[in-house]
Amino acid sequence: MKKFIVILFSVIIAALPASAQYFTGFSVKSYKISSAWPTSFRSLKGTVAATIGNTGDTRTMSAISATIYRNGKPFADGVCEDVTFRTGTASYKLNGTVVLSNGVSTWDAIGAALSFNASEYTVDFTVTITHADGHVDHVVRKGIPVTNYLRR
Repeated sequence: MKKFIVILFSVIIAALPASAQYFTGFSVKSYKISSAWPTSFRSLKGTVAATIGNTGDTRTMSAISATIYRNGKPFADGVCEDVTFRTGTASYKLNGTVVLSNGVSTWDAIGAALSFNASEYTVDFTVTITHADGHVDHVVRKGIPVTNYLRR
């Protein structure tokens, strides 16, 4: 399951600057999984430590959610707590939870982790961005190949 929290956070963090119209001046300098722990046989909580550069306005990202698909079928769902990115470069802790989708067992997750192949996975994610001036953008991305965002 830890690989799936890595996937979730990696894709969300890496995908953010990919939509320049919503993320002008926003760049991810570095990130790493700082903790991951099981909350049940089907879910995992984790924290990502990220250094973010923001030359644009202060913005709050909320309602961050994602669905990870394996070979086109829902595999896991994840959410990330709201976070406000201030202008400048700073370190942030991003907290989230990943839960296996209905029909996916713990054994399926273990097997997928042991034979992990990033090309089998895509992600849909949504995020609401509230800018300092009160302007709100709702961003939805579907079918993002995980291979686009994981470091090689």
